[in-house]
Amino acid sequence: MLHLSSSNPPLKRKLDNDAPPASAKKQKHASASTPVLNGTTLKFKPPKSSASATPQLTPMANASDDYPHGFIYCHQCCKKRDVRDSLHCTYLLRYTTTKDKRTREKRCINKFCRACLKNRYGEDLDYIRATTNGKRKDADHVEGAGYIFTCPRCRDMCNCPKCRKIKGLEPIGSLTTKKTPEEQESAKAKSGKAKAQPASSKSKSKPKPLPLIHWTSLYSSLTQEEAEDRFLIREFLLRFAPIMDPPPTKAALEELENVAGRKKNRDEDREMEDWVSEMCAKCVIMGLLGLVADASPKNIQQHIEVALKELKGVGVNLSRIWSILATLREALINPAGTSSSSSSKFELELSFPDPLPPPVVTMAYNTRHKQNGQEGVLHVTHTAQLIPIITSLIKSVTDTEVIRDEIERGVKEGKDAVRDAREGMKKENDRWELVRKTLEDASKDRSVAPINKLKRETHKLQLLNFENALKVLMPGFAPRFQPLGRDTEGRVYYALTPGVGEREAALEFLVNSLMDPKQKAKTKKKDRVLSPEERSEMREWSWFLAVWGCKPEEARINGHVNGSGRSHTNVDHEDSEDDEDGEDQEEEDEDAEQWWGFWEPGEIHKVAEWIRIKGGLEDAGEENTTTTNGTKRKSFKQTPASVMAASDTPSEEQLKELVKSLEDYASSLEWRMREDKYGAMELAKAQAVAAEKAEAQAKRKSTGGSVSANGR
Repeated sequence: MLHLSSSNPPLKRKLDNDAPPASAKKQKHASASTPVLNGTTLKFKPPKSSASATPQLTPMANASDDYPHGFIYCHQCCKKRDVRDSLHCTYLLRYTTTKDKRTREKRCINKFCRACLKNRYGEDLDYIRATTNGKRKDADHVEGAGYIFTCPRCRDMCNCPKCRKIKGLEPIGSLTTKKTPEEQESAKAKSGKAKAQPASSKSKSKPKPLPLIHWTSLYSSLTQEEAEDRFLIREFLLRFAPIMDPPPTKAALEELENVAGRKKNRDEDREMEDWVSEMCAKCVIMGLLGLVADASPKNIQQHIEVALKELKGVGVNLSRIWSILATLREALINPAGTSSSSSSKFELELSFPDPLPPPVVTMAYNTRHKQNGQEGVLHVTHTAQLIPIITSLIKSVTDTEVIRDEIERGVKEGKDAVRDAREGMKKENDRWELVRKTLEDASKDRSVAPINKLKRETHKLQLLNFENALKVLMPGFAPRFQPLGRDTEGRVYYALTPGVGEREAALEFLVNSLMDPKQKAKTKKKDRVLSPEERSEMREWSWFLAVWGCKPEEARINGHVNGSGRSHTNVDHEDSEDDEDGEDQEEEDEDAEQWWGFWEPGEIHKVAEWIRIKGGLEDAGEENTTTTNGTKRKSFKQTPASVMAASDTPSEEQLKELVKSLEDYASSLEWRMREDKYGAMELAKAQAVAAEKAEAQAKRKSTGGSVSANGR
């Protein structure tokens, strides 16, 4: 065996001369592994060995055993990567606030991993760090990052599937490396055979671009669970208020519209979100206790009646209200004179919990105080503290016979309402048939064309009134409230039912439409309609579509980069007088789950179209999933029917139902916004009568003028 050493220099030089040069090895290796994109070889400079190429990073908050320094999600491949093998874009995005029209800056949130930078863009992570470390300050980049890096998205050259789909382009797919001549010849032969074979299916059409949607965040810090508890209370009270004793007042029911309170601005320092007034909370509790009493034995009814009597005279002191409820709970644990067979059912259902703890601000004054001779009574200062008690009372009466009887009665009343609406529509169609015949007879007379057009519009509006009035009434007969559905990315969509005032007006419209015209109709109930300014504030939740989840990636891309690489985006939050706090809050809101609202019907239609395209439903038929060429379309993974319990991608049928519900809600909301929806029929009739009288008077004048001229 030969050994290379300093004692044998001639042999060592000979072996070195026979070996190929190192540069040739590197060139050969590069030609075999250089990535190719659409036939173009991606080139990048080799990294320079430098001590600064791998900086010493402080471990992130999400550091773990697998990722001791922390991890990020790559924008290109959407995979979890080590923070050391990634680059965070340092480019400063500029945007303009809507309130003070100031231009602000924030750092781009996109991160790219080492593999994607090399394979997709021909850029080397270590080379970027080595060449930009210690570089002089750049006004367009953030300071203190240790390097300067403008991501492909900020350079408007990102080729990830999401960014290409936004631009209406097909995804690139996986990259390939250069092949040997033998492999290239084999690929050509295979492609020639494939071209010779007839195409079995149509070429894929260009994907439809997603609509631009204006995502507006709500001024609410409620979590999804907290908001759903308030939804439950409102919808239950609207549904079963008629059978409560004492019944909640109309003002209390209307106040439940303000799910997140009446304040316009978001208070980040507030520990507890506002809710209804003290009087409203008291009315709700008394009504629920009345329901519990109706479904309880006599001895339990006596305890509840005593509590109701005390609540009537206690005023609106929340701490005293809770003291009465606590006393009632203690009395119902072992009610005297109740057998085990009759009371076991109610012992579990009526054990409601304590109120939520008060905020720290109020606890500084007095967290526990002495009241009614009792020590340790929890201090209640906000109505939101009583929400767990109210939800427990609702659950305690849900399965009682009183509620079941009301649900059965609601089913019958719902059928009656549908029958009345159909009868009213039939009556209107019969009336229109008679009117249409007169319009056909006078079709040649152009002078009556405006009147005929007004009559047609009146007929269409009246049919629309019957359809939408029925939609307003039907939630009052439904057994429970459910969200509209969930999209493919996990966002949940909620549409609260119309309020008590709208339901009363809709019911009166159906009743009056079936009455004899000679009979005197009842006094019209005023149908409250919010102004555009009130609806844009989105404080009354039954007047807008509420969405819980993260802001879509497409919404962040829209307006993110223009041709010059700078960003100018209008910010919805008209908050923050402190520029730095507002900037930090907006950056955190990009990925956080929160509440979003859509109050314009046109925007809700866009949301439905957006879900249809994202879910692949833009070319789907009604029920048939087979295309015109006989191939079956790929369907979604089936999941449980319950939207709230679904944790996987919703099925295709669930997405179709969600899209249909959103479109129906948008059309219904557009109709509810009309000030004259119920009075349009009478107004149109009055206008038609006035026009006919004016026309007849003009004819008489013209006839009289011609007669007098002939007499002369």
